[in-house]
Amino acid sequence: MFQRLRLLPQFKTVSGADQIILGGTITPDDVTVELGAGTEGAFSTTFVVHQFHKRMMISKEIRLEFVARNRIWRFSLLITPDDAWYGPPPGSWCASISLQEPSPPTWLDARLVLPDAQDSPLPQLRLKSKQMMEAPRKDVPATQVVVAMDDNPAFASLQYSGSSYVSADETLKFRLEAKLRKPDPTVL
Repeated sequence: MFQRLRLLPQFKTVSGADQIILGGTITPDDVTVELGAGTEGAFSTTFVVHQFHKRMMISKEIRLEFVARNRIWRFSLLITPDDAWYGPPPGSWCASISLQEPSPPTWLDARLVLPDAQDSPLPQLRLKSKQMMEAPRKDVPATQVVVAMDDNPAFASLQYSGSSYVSADETLKFRLEAKLRKPDPTVL
């Protein structure tokens, strides 16, 4: 239902820049959430992002929102801005995840996976919270996890045209596999 609402004009999360880039007919990004079994709040989210390179090079951020485990999440692929006070150096291609209001706090232990039949094991990028994640409230910004894609060569390749992970029609497909638990510091 959350994803269907995002298709209505008044609830679209596509930025103004992306609307201009993609023209009048915007194919919405596809976000599919599957809940896992167990007591650790497991879920996986599959993302299909259209016009990936064009949007990254011009907008510098692709925001994707979804609901999982009674929380509203914002996942972003972004290029770190010059005035960023957080995370990797300016110009770095990154993945970021945060909670949105009115989500309750939680830990996050997750990984991004690039599905590709040629690679075994599948390329992965770890996203883990160093503290309890919280949604923004009043003047306090949301706690977010930001990871540079350079931490894994497969993810680093996404910044170049011709990456084997981006289809000929500029579509990027990837998956977020998450558990709402305190991350084990000994696991990379």
